[in-house]
Amino acid sequence: MEKISFKIWRIALIICIGMLAVSSCKKAKGPGGEDEKDTFSYEDIGPGLGSEWHLKDARRSDKGLWALYNTMNGNEHKLARYDFQSKKWQFWDFDDIIWDFDVYLEDEDQGNGAVVIDKSERIYSLSSAIAWDVKEIDQGKWQVALGWGPGPAAFSNWVGGTHAYNRAVYQQTGTCCPLQWNKIVGLPSIIHDMWASSRQDGYVLVSTASNAFIVYGDGGSEITFGGHNAAIKRLAWDTRTGIPYVVIDGIMYKIEANPNGKSARAIAWADLTDHNSGFTIGSAALDIRGGHAYVSYGAMVDLANGGVHNSSWIGNVGMTDVDGLMMSQLITNSSFIFTPPNDNDGVLVHINKVDTKTFENIDTWIRVNSAL
Repeated sequence: MEKISFKIWRIALIICIGMLAVSSCKKAKGPGGEDEKDTFSYEDIGPGLGSEWHLKDARRSDKGLWALYNTMNGNEHKLARYDFQSKKWQFWDFDDIIWDFDVYLEDEDQGNGAVVIDKSERIYSLSSAIAWDVKEIDQGKWQVALGWGPGPAAFSNWVGGTHAYNRAVYQQTGTCCPLQWNKIVGLPSIIHDMWASSRQDGYVLVSTASNAFIVYGDGGSEITFGGHNAAIKRLAWDTRTGIPYVVIDGIMYKIEANPNGKSARAIAWADLTDHNSGFTIGSAALDIRGGHAYVSYGAMVDLANGGVHNSSWIGNVGMTDVDGLMMSQLITNSSFIFTPPNDNDGVLVHINKVDTKTFENIDTWIRVNSAL
């Protein structure tokens, strides 16, 4: 029975790879009928950590990629930054747990501006030895989110609390001294992640294990997707408009905030359910550059009208290219992809694979040359 099951599994795997190859071998034609730059190509960009290090979370600013790593035992943590201009990595080592971190999305990342929460619940920027004044926060501090763009320094930083019940979000309302925090209560379960809007829009998106919320300084409400509850796992901002986008179960949603109603609605913006050979359950990684969203499935969406490009940004993979087939599959399943603003042809993708020679885990980032 075990041998039969193994054969069935192998046949299924071959069929899946074949489907991927066929779907990724569609060629887009230029105005004159010539083939575009549609061949899959990539390069490993590091950071070259040992097999004991595993990615925990990642964010990006307009200047660099930030990634939080931990060892298998979870005690040692390392924050890494890949600079988009110099293409070099920088590292910060921590002997204890880092609960969360965030970076400013625009104009404020000078190479050391990440803000972290450590195990002792200190919140501080890597650029300063002085921790935030959080004495007024009366719950455990597990999440941090930083508002971005032009606007006042106050009202733009957010902390997620944890409690046995009635979890709260805290909004910074004063800059000195001491820091003042506004408490917004009512979240039904533990906060898993938060994303702050621009300073001008003044809200934070909050996700629990199964629900998503928009929170303002004076209230908020739940966000549903296609009439259903869902958690937000990955999110990208269109910094030109301040609008966030997510992909859940193969549908790209545009989240429109309503400050007067302290609410938001998720508008179905693009249907991607026919991508990735139809395997689109759950959240997909995405990022935005130049008015286009790049989704881990290989889809590229025009945010102006929700139009989906008829070819893949990953590029074509030959059916005999075993490495290419494997890597393209890893890309479609990646939890993190980022589009550097200064690199119109590059998409940075996190992958985790096993070295076929040493059987060691390889946790790395690659730069894919966009085929679109």
